[in-house]
Amino acid sequence: MYNLHYNFIVDQSLSNYEPSPRANAAASASSEQLYIYGGLVDNFDENKRQLSTVIQIYECTTESWKELPTSGTPPPGIIGCATSYSGHVLYLYGGLDGTSYHASLHQLDTTSMTWKQLSSQHDSGPMRKTECQMIYYNDSIIAIGGYGLPSGELQSGSQFTKNKHHQDGRGWTNEIHEYHISQGKLQIVFYFICHNLIYTLLLKYSL
Repeated sequence: MYNLHYNFIVDQSLSNYEPSPRANAAASASSEQLYIYGGLVDNFDENKRQLSTVIQIYECTTESWKELPTSGTPPPGIIGCATSYSGHVLYLYGGLDGTSYHASLHQLDTTSMTWKQLSSQHDSGPMRKTECQMIYYNDSIIAIGGYGLPSGELQSGSQFTKNKHHQDGRGWTNEIHEYHISQGKLQIVFYFICHNLIYTLLLKYSL
């Protein structure tokens, strides 16, 4: 039995800044920094543009928050994005913008704080969704599951359960997609991967 415990992290520097209260924000960490993007806030409609053009960063060494502006093309869905971090690049997929689900993949270069869109939404790709899980592994982005709206035919071998409380067809999926990144370009490879392998990878790289 592991002896696990949580430490409560407090901003000792009192830098007069901390992220506003929010839900379903995207978060990923490097060895020394925690990146927070988007999320649902109380006055979301008024602050959607602001939320999509800044990144909140927690510095572990100084135990302080800072906010940095970004440039480029940010993700359109900023609630419940899937996120993964590798090297100096933050990857974000999908999300909800308040009214619409999305299925595009973006990256943020955390050295220049510049967004770049790697793939757009299309009928043969993953469904438009939020709350899926994603990892970076072996020069690939692997995404599994999520909740949203199918953008075309469902992936062969996957399952989809409609939400009976909504009439627009939204629901849950267990589809799995791999996005192979090579030479700065995205090569999208669609195939069904053994669930046991994916769950093993998610456990290994999430802990």
